[in-house]
Amino acid sequence: MTTNVIGSILLQLDQNESKEDWYATLMKVLDGVNAELASWQPGGSVNTIWQTLRHMNYYNNRVLSTLKGEALPNNDMTNEATFGAPGDPTDDIGFQNCCEQSFEIYKGIRKELEKQRKNQTMDDKYVHEYLPLWTQHDAYHIGQIVVLRKLREAW
Repeated sequence: MTTNVIGSILLQLDQNESKEDWYATLMKVLDGVNAELASWQPGGSVNTIWQTLRHMNYYNNRVLSTLKGEALPNNDMTNEATFGAPGDPTDDIGFQNCCEQSFEIYKGIRKELEKQRKNQTMDDKYVHEYLPLWTQHDAYHIGQIVVLRKLREAW
């Protein structure tokens, strides 16, 4: 049963990353985004594209660490703190590094999920309860990036 759920999670991961189906993928929503656009903030407490991506990377790294069986860092970082600063509009290299990190994390998660599906060593509660919520979390934030791009008429 767990192997079927892992297969479903892998499908959702593919759809979040690069296999466009019901909604735009992270690969598509980041295509053509530079540091200036990534650091644009429409006002108020709305996060930038860069902040949203940084937040996703933080939680995705935690998923990857858990899948690898590594201890999670014991830190006092709040959810809000995971977004960080809006980003430097002149730092295209820094933003591209953040994007590359996203795809490297996804690649690592995919590798670990496939390994655990084969070995059937996955914790059922983590697979059935946490991972589906994680994929929804990423899909939600991918949608936010689309909205930010639309607000800037860059979609």
